[in-house]
Amino acid sequence: CAQELAENTSEIAGFSVLLTDEEGTVIGSSDPSRLGTLHSPSLGVMQTRRTEITTPDQANRLPEGVRPGITLPISFAGLVVGSIAIAGPPEEVSRYGRLVQKQAELLLRENALLRSSLLREQAVQELILEIAAFDPLRADESLLVLRGRELGYDLRSARAVVVAEIVRPETVPLERRRELQSIARRAFAHPQDVVTRLGDDKIVILAFLGLAAKEEAPLEEVRKAAMALASALGEAGVAVNVGMGEIAFSTSLLGQAYRSAGE
Repeated sequence: CAQELAENTSEIAGFSVLLTDEEGTVIGSSDPSRLGTLHSPSLGVMQTRRTEITTPDQANRLPEGVRPGITLPISFAGLVVGSIAIAGPPEEVSRYGRLVQKQAELLLRENALLRSSLLREQAVQELILEIAAFDPLRADESLLVLRGRELGYDLRSARAVVVAEIVRPETVPLERRRELQSIARRAFAHPQDVVTRLGDDKIVILAFLGLAAKEEAPLEEVRKAAMALASALGEAGVAVNVGMGEIAFSTSLLGQAYRSAGE
């Protein structure tokens, strides 16, 4: 990310750009020869959290490779995690400094959110796999309840399991497969609905029914949502078989409900 930002910014601004980590080591530079070297002005900038201008006279007294320009700290979550420097006449490059600094901090936030989202999605997938293999005679359901609670789901509530299986996944482009989960979330939009994708051919939903859902009406709503999902996927050019399992009135029954949906 640092290297890409350095190259793109340099191309737009017309000046050399480099980024360092929290130790002042260059991790991204429009001049590849600077990678892995120490950018000494960054050390003071990160300590004081203030922008520093390096004049030609100062650059001559610093280690080889340091050029006149401007250096700014990069902050994330209240911590200084690196710096960005633009080489050139200080009066000219100063107008780019703040913009590039904010762009770097924005990219950091976006990457952190993406990483967090991917980790959460992986955890949800692992939860579904545990449910699929769960045997109440051999395992303790409290572990499933705990895993669900960590992800914000109350698995003790009555749920209906829906499985949508793509008929010919090899014919569906990769970018389209990634959209399928978003389509499923629109059909099953309750905050307690667990929606995830397993592999390239399956979407699994643990549809929330509530603690006392022993009437037919809530199940009919799930059935309608499942039909809406199949229709929406069909409109997106993806043929699916959708199965709905028996109601799981407790966590221990989720495994059987998942298997019955698959059947």
